[in-house]
Amino acid sequence: MTRSKAKPAVGAAGAVRDRATNPGLCAHCNLVAIACQTTPHIPIRAGGKVVGRVQGDTFRKSVRASIHQLRTPRAWALDVASLDAAERAGAVRVEIRDVESGLAYVADIALIRAKGFEFDRGHGRQIGLALELWDCQRPEPAARQLALVGVGDGE
Repeated sequence: MTRSKAKPAVGAAGAVRDRATNPGLCAHCNLVAIACQTTPHIPIRAGGKVVGRVQGDTFRKSVRASIHQLRTPRAWALDVASLDAAERAGAVRVEIRDVESGLAYVADIALIRAKGFEFDRGHGRQIGLALELWDCQRPEPAARQLALVGVGDGE
């Protein structure tokens, strides 16, 4: 019986996820270090898929509100298993960043556990926290590049 050679996993944008063939991979999430963009961090998985990362004491997730935000009731929800894993990794708060608006929603895990509601709508056990209980932070305006004196002013 011959063993077939396993193909390396491929991540976003076709990045090879195999440390043997690509030593430039992040040791934490096994993605190309540029793709993961944050180190050191601990990836958090739900259903075998990386859904966020613990960086310092914060569980960070990037989502699209038009797809992931609960509409009834208006809330952000997290997979219970991913929240448990984030706590085991040292997280005490959650930051959900909406990539569409750039807004960041922050809440302590203790608040999510105390005031949240558990449900299962066919995607596993989740815990939601009403939108008004999250601390919503606006994105900082992009830094303006200052012009160099004497450059481009016709002198």
